[in-house]
Amino acid sequence: MPHVKPVSFIFQDNSFYIATDYTTVTYKNIKKNQHAAITVDIYDPAQAQGSTCAGRSKDNRRRARI
Repeated sequence: MPHVKPVSFIFQDNSFYIATDYTTVTYKNIKKNQHAAITVDIYDPAQAQGSTCAGRSKDNRRRARI
């Protein structure tokens, strides 16, 4: 079952960067399975818009890269 939760991110150089601790379910899942997805939406009921990106994640030392 996918692990779904809100995260903060930075989009730079065509990659999403998220921060997470080494003890979290998110980090453990990325280490076990590099397939990941992220959905970015606009929190406005009048403009229900969003975009989903899927690909391989990469442990970038202190950052997980999707």
